[in-house]
Amino acid sequence: MASKTLHVSKKENSLVISYDWYEKSVFIIFGGVIAFSYFLYILHGVLIDLFNALSIFFLFVLFFYLAILAFILFMTYLSLCSLCNTTTIKIENEELTIENSPFPIPWKSNVKLDVNDIEQLYVEKNKMYISDGEGNLMLNPQTEGEFPDTISRIKQGLKGEMSLYLRTTTGKSVEVLSMAQLGSHERAINIERTIEDYLNIQDYAVEGEHEGEKKFTKEELRRNLDKKKINPTAIAISDLKEGFVFDYDLYSWMITFMIQYDWLSGSTDRLLQMVSDSGDNKLLYLQEQFSGIIPWMETKSENFKFPSFDKSAGSNIPYSLDHNGENYSLSQTNDGKLFHKKQILGSEVSQYFFLNSDDTKSIRIIWLSDSNYSIYLGEKKEERHFDNILHSS
Repeated sequence: MASKTLHVSKKENSLVISYDWYEKSVFIIFGGVIAFSYFLYILHGVLIDLFNALSIFFLFVLFFYLAILAFILFMTYLSLCSLCNTTTIKIENEELTIENSPFPIPWKSNVKLDVNDIEQLYVEKNKMYISDGEGNLMLNPQTEGEFPDTISRIKQGLKGEMSLYLRTTTGKSVEVLSMAQLGSHERAINIERTIEDYLNIQDYAVEGEHEGEKKFTKEELRRNLDKKKINPTAIAISDLKEGFVFDYDLYSWMITFMIQYDWLSGSTDRLLQMVSDSGDNKLLYLQEQFSGIIPWMETKSENFKFPSFDKSAGSNIPYSLDHNGENYSLSQTNDGKLFHKKQILGSEVSQYFFLNSDDTKSIRIIWLSDSNYSIYLGEKKEERHFDNILHSS
């Protein structure tokens, strides 16, 4: 498969990627098939001469004859695939399908998967090759002793071939395109990038991935909230982000800015700046809980008298605070990363969340360092207070 050309068709509701298997080297395979066929013809004559003897030597020659016949049939079929086949990758109706035609691959079934089950695509690392740092593959010297029969061919220019895998949301790895179907690592990488771009999948390093050391790990990346499909007829407060408009407190508001908190616990909170059509500004904190999203209307405090302590010493963290005659108890602590706007890599952050006695008011303390922290005073709201949520576009 020398040609690396991909035919890509993108539409609003579908993506189609196709490529031909044809390569000139298929005629070399045909030449080998003809040579083996001639040898098989000679062997057939030997079998006829030995037929009456029924000796052990006859059985050995018969076994050898059948093995070569099977090899010829296999190589003939593979040659026909290389000469005529086309692989088509289609994403449509929330489903990923991969088909090979006109000749199916007996040892490789067609792929059919729900796109919502796909977490990541990656090209498998081939331990026989390493990168030279400029995007090219070179033989890994550590493997020369492990693959003595193939080293000479590789050194003569045989390209590295790698399979394309996907990782499901359950952590299972599935081979979607084998080396025989892909033909080159460049094609595999291009297909990976095209599908991830279309499905809005954030690329991160997977164990065993080709050049995975050049990518960020999953833990280093911002969680992708845009992957979630939004039902335009049933937009909820949990869908709010920059560009959304809604009604609150008799005014129309727009989200103009968002800070995202990705906690190590697995939850993701957001702080949204909302601006009304009259020019007022407010802060809306969306706290993710097992029961759903809890909205808090917040104000940033500049003169809150917070007791000084060493944040790194967890035992010194106060378990209660007093503010305006009310006592607030420590309800939740979180560690994770904070992301502004379109940041890919965030800042390390810690949060301490205090609640009053009836859980209707909060004090939220965000720490970026011992000397850099912000305090927000919040008032709990209900989702029913937010109406007519729409995207401005």
